[in-house]
Amino acid sequence: MLKQSLVTVLLTAAAPLAAQWRQATTTGQPGTLRSPAIAASSNGVSLMFGGDNGTFPSPFSSDTWRFAGDWTLVPGAGPTGRYEARMVYDSMRSVYVMYGGWSSPFSIGSGIDETWEFGPLGWTQAAPTNSPGGLWKHAMCFDTTRNVTVLFGGSTSGLPGALNQTWEYNGTTWSQVTTAGAPGPRENATMCFDEVLNQCVLFGGNDVFSGASNQLWIYNGNAWLQIPPSGTWPTPRAGMEMVYNPIRSVSTMTGGVDGIGNALSDTWEFNGLTASWTQIPTAGPSGHNFGMTFNYSQQRVLRYGGFGNTGETWHYGASDMQFGVGCLGSNGVPVLDAPDSPRLGQNYVLQCANMNTTVGAGAFVLSLNELPATPLDGIGMIGCTAYMNPDLLVSVTPSGGGVATWSGFIPNNINLLGVEMFAQGLSIDPGINPAWLISSNGHVGVLGF
Repeated sequence: MLKQSLVTVLLTAAAPLAAQWRQATTTGQPGTLRSPAIAASSNGVSLMFGGDNGTFPSPFSSDTWRFAGDWTLVPGAGPTGRYEARMVYDSMRSVYVMYGGWSSPFSIGSGIDETWEFGPLGWTQAAPTNSPGGLWKHAMCFDTTRNVTVLFGGSTSGLPGALNQTWEYNGTTWSQVTTAGAPGPRENATMCFDEVLNQCVLFGGNDVFSGASNQLWIYNGNAWLQIPPSGTWPTPRAGMEMVYNPIRSVSTMTGGVDGIGNALSDTWEFNGLTASWTQIPTAGPSGHNFGMTFNYSQQRVLRYGGFGNTGETWHYGASDMQFGVGCLGSNGVPVLDAPDSPRLGQNYVLQCANMNTTVGAGAFVLSLNELPATPLDGIGMIGCTAYMNPDLLVSVTPSGGGVATWSGFIPNNINLLGVEMFAQGLSIDPGINPAWLISSNGHVGVLGF
C-alpha cells in the first residue's frame, strides 16, 4: 500500500515533464572552455585538459582539471595549450591518453602530432615510432576488449578537408588500420565503445563536400559496418558528444550543430543490441563542441563547456542532494541522506541517522513540492525548519544506533524522468521541545536512469 501510494503520487505529478539535465553548482570553476579533452576512469575520477578560453592572442588553455564531485585544478607541468584534442582512459594501463589538437589562433597551421599520457605521476609525453601525423577534430575511444585506443577521421590543417583513416594506439605506437569499408571523410564525429557489442560506435560528423551526417557505424578491429537507419533516428549533426553508460548498457548522445549552423539540444540513447535509437523526452542545454564523459562514481553523464555553455557543468541522470539543516535532539542532529540516487526500475532508499531511540518511532515526510525554509517554532518545534509540503508521511523505526531506513520502488516509466522527490526526517523526542518532535535536513532526489 505504501509503495502504491508513492507510485500514484509520482505519476500524478509527472504530467509536466521536468528536466533530466541539471546544471551543477561547483566550487571549482575551470572557466570558459570550448572543445576541451575529457575522459573518466572507472574509479570515478574525470580528467579534463585544454580548450579554447576565448582570450586573445593566446586562447588555448594548458590547464588540467580533475572532477570527483567538484572541479580541482591539477598542479604540475603538462602539454602546451590546445583545443579539439581527444582523450580516453586506458583501463588496461590505468592511464589517460590524449592525442592531437590545435594551437594556432588562425586557420594557417597543422594539427598537433603529440601523444600524451596522464598517470599517477602526472603528464608524460609518449614517443611512439609511428603516429597519425597531427590531427584535430578527430573521434577517439578506448576498446576495452582489445585494449587499444581507436582513432578515426579528423583534419590535419585549418583548411577544409577531413580524413577517412582509422588508427590504433597500443601504448607503444600508433598503427594505421586498413579496413573493409569505412565511414568516409569526416570531422567532429563522436565515438564511444559499446561494452555489450564489444565494438566502437561512431555517429555523425561533417565533411566540406557531403555536409553533416547522421550515419552510424560500428568497428570491430577489422571492418567498419554501417547500421542503416530504422525507426526514430537523430538528425544530421556534428560537434555533438556520445558516451557509453555501462550501468544501463546504452550510449547517450546530445547536442551538436546541424548542417546550417543551428545548435541542437536533443538527447538520444543508442541500444546496440537492438540497433535502435530512443529520443529521451527531456529538456537539455543546447550547444556543441563541449566535453562529455560518464562519471562512474556518480553513475551519470558529466558535461562541461562548449559553444553556448562555455563555463557550465551539467549532469544527465539520476541525482540527489542534501540541503538545509536539522535541529538538535537528544541523540544529536538528525541527518537524512540516500546511498544512491532514485533510479527508474529500482528501489530508492533513504536513511536518517541520529534519531531518538528511546521511543523507537519516527517518520519521513515525502513530497513533490519544495517550500521556502519555514520555521516550525509556532507548532512547538523550536529551532526546527520545514523544507517541503507534507504530501506523504511514512512511519519508520530507528535502530539501536538511531538510524531509520525507508525503501520505495520507482516505476520504470520514462515519463518520470526529472521528477523531483523531496524528503525530510522526523524523530519523536520526548521533552526536547513542546512538540516532542525534531526534524532533519532536507533531501531531494531527481528521478532518472
